[in-house]
Amino acid sequence: AGSLNILFTDKTGTLTEGKLKVIDILDSDFNNINLSNELIYQSLVYNNDSYFINNKVEGSNSTDRAILEYVQTDKKDKYKIISKEKFNSKKKYSSVTTTYQQETTFIKGAYEQIVNTSNYYLTDKNTERVLINKKEIIEKIEKRTNEGQRVIALAYKQYNKQVLLGFIFLKDNIRKEAYESIKRIHLWKKYRWWG
Repeated sequence: AGSLNILFTDKTGTLTEGKLKVIDILDSDFNNINLSNELIYQSLVYNNDSYFINNKVEGSNSTDRAILEYVQTDKKDKYKIISKEKFNSKKKYSSVTTTYQQETTFIKGAYEQIVNTSNYYLTDKNTERVLINKKEIIEKIEKRTNEGQRVIALAYKQYNKQVLLGFIFLKDNIRKEAYESIKRIHLWKKYRWWG
């Protein structure tokens, strides 16, 4: 150990609890979002492949499960699903098209991709405005990613017009016992004698 310069360790489930949790869902102006908003609800629930079994979220991936745990419902009986597109690492998003207002596509994915392909954003008054401050939004998000948060963007598309809805902020908390170990490594690094 005395000759170590770099120590690599697995993060998920070792340094962290291994359980992703939603900590915030915010609109494009970084205000809290009302989950009863029809557009938000469909983005979170319809564009989600996880489901509840005996009050426990099952299926899909850790992101979908964390979102459904936060929303606490998987009901998809108000609108019919027309088509679905699973997450694709090349496109960096998943989508679902429903019969909401005849036909609407809900998109969930990498914030850089969604922000850059959106032309409008939805205000807290549910009105659409032209999206002009993309750089400022990305900078605000990057501050939070630097704090160890994961960010997913939400948007919807109607008549080839893509509208940014907001952002889901998730985090896998550090294990309490990992703090002490990390602190010891930092102290060792600071005070070790090079000889």
